[in-house]
Amino acid sequence: MQKRDPSLAPRPLTRQDLDDVSALYENVFRFRKSGAVRSQISGYLNDVFLDLRTYGEEDGSFLCRDSEGLIAAAILALPMSIRCVDETVAARLLCCLMKNPESSEAKAGAYRLCMSLHPRTQDFCFTDTAAARSIDFVRSGGGEMLPFQTLNWRRIFRPLTFIANRRLSSGAVLPGLAKLAARAGDKLVRRVVSGLAARPSNGFRSQPIDPEEFRIIAERLTERYAIRPTWDKEEYGWLVEKALSNPVLGEMHVRVVADDWDTVAGAYLYFMDRHRVARVFHVVHEKDRAADVLTCLFAELDDAGACTATGMAQADLLIPLSSEPRVSYRFRGGFCVLSKHAHVIDALRRNDVYLGGFYSEAWNRLAMDFL
Repeated sequence: MQKRDPSLAPRPLTRQDLDDVSALYENVFRFRKSGAVRSQISGYLNDVFLDLRTYGEEDGSFLCRDSEGLIAAAILALPMSIRCVDETVAARLLCCLMKNPESSEAKAGAYRLCMSLHPRTQDFCFTDTAAARSIDFVRSGGGEMLPFQTLNWRRIFRPLTFIANRRLSSGAVLPGLAKLAARAGDKLVRRVVSGLAARPSNGFRSQPIDPEEFRIIAERLTERYAIRPTWDKEEYGWLVEKALSNPVLGEMHVRVVADDWDTVAGAYLYFMDRHRVARVFHVVHEKDRAADVLTCLFAELDDAGACTATGMAQADLLIPLSSEPRVSYRFRGGFCVLSKHAHVIDALRRNDVYLGGFYSEAWNRLAMDFL
């Protein structure tokens, strides 16, 4: 019997691989941003994907090289702890699957890496940015796709400013006068078009809290979900730090919502960028208070001058969102999970899950800043 060629054998990412992986990322995804350079990518990969805290190399990213020594394929992954029913597991968040177009063995290498992620070998492996082919692979192999979390909801407050921002993101040059005209036009549009202005949050109010207070509240308010973050203090702090270092996200805002008797109804955490686009990372709430918390959130965003707000759809937010005007949905990428545990699959199929925000790719510069 012929021996198997040792090339293409998956192995963990090491610091010696950083320059090659950075070059591969540049080759596969291309930079639209002139300021992005390979050394920045290498530094980010080292800081995020090799700073594994209490985890080992085998829990993180991995790759395979072909017979000529080129990286044939690589998967960037981040280990994190997830609470699955009554136990804590070392999960893995998959961030990038890359095939090297310069390697003749790229397809075989990618297949080898994907097969190493077969559900029968995983406690909890997930991604929230899967493309169509990755979704097909996950589902054909026995994995699950979360139907609601694959969507982003979007709420419009100032449509003309929103359109102007879209032109900016597409590379169009808008003079300052056009931006001022958009803001002035929004004032008129909001007077004549219903539903753009947020409703008042009668009976509830929000106030700022620090990220650690949010962690404690979120840990309590997500206990009812079978699958949820552990909200480990060290891990959560690390994720907050990485999100704050992402220049695309903007300023972080963290607030708690309470009624007139100071009874906590929930809390939320979002980022607001310089274009007044709010990215809502987390909305946590008491069981029957989702609508009240969302009303406070939208009222605050409107008062802050947001043109639009967006966030990951969650099953228990769909009903209150359905009564909110000017909300739409769009596909954001498949939220897929691989697990060998039947009770985990059962909880996923019941939508008994809370993930997203810091426990997703929402903060990852590779998914937004360097593209």
